[in-house]
Amino acid sequence: MNGREVVERQYKDRCTIFEFHPVRDAETNITKDKEVVVLEGQKCKLCFKSVRSVSEGDAAMLLQTVSLHIAPDIIINEGSKVVVTMQTGQTFEYSRSGIPAVYPSHQEVPLEAFRGWA
Repeated sequence: MNGREVVERQYKDRCTIFEFHPVRDAETNITKDKEVVVLEGQKCKLCFKSVRSVSEGDAAMLLQTVSLHIAPDIIINEGSKVVVTMQTGQTFEYSRSGIPAVYPSHQEVPLEAFRGWA
């Protein structure tokens, strides 16, 4: 078993990737921007990490970062909507917020809460 197979055995969640594309209606010939599924049911792992941040003053803030661990050959474009269904049945909506860290066995895609299409 290679390193990628070992990492992917940890994937218990599933994700669907959406992008916003112009789509032409065949009947009216009118093109409108619509949400389009570009990948569905991809195995993945949603990871949460809490980081203490010290700002001015004595109070420390606790920040949570979210990343998606997924196969290294999957392309998630910046601004894509990522809907993750965890093994518990909970569903979360995110958007890709930064440049993924790509390794031979997986990639870590930074996410932030989806707030709508820009």
